[in-house]
Amino acid sequence: MPAFAIGMAVSCGPGPGRRDAHLDHDAPRLVERADQGWYELVSAFGLFGADREFLRAQHSPRPK
Repeated sequence: MPAFAIGMAVSCGPGPGRRDAHLDHDAPRLVERADQGWYELVSAFGLFGADREFLRAQHSPRPK
């Protein structure tokens, strides 16, 4: 993740519901562990549809 995007990645303040995960850049299997953490997070919060499709919100401008 680029450094400028890190502030945008946190969408939940400290307190109930927040989950943090930290991996060192030199950790063995870094990519696999990051992917596993992401999968566990989105699964826990129900961000997969019934067909296992990833659900996300997208801003759509209102027609003028």
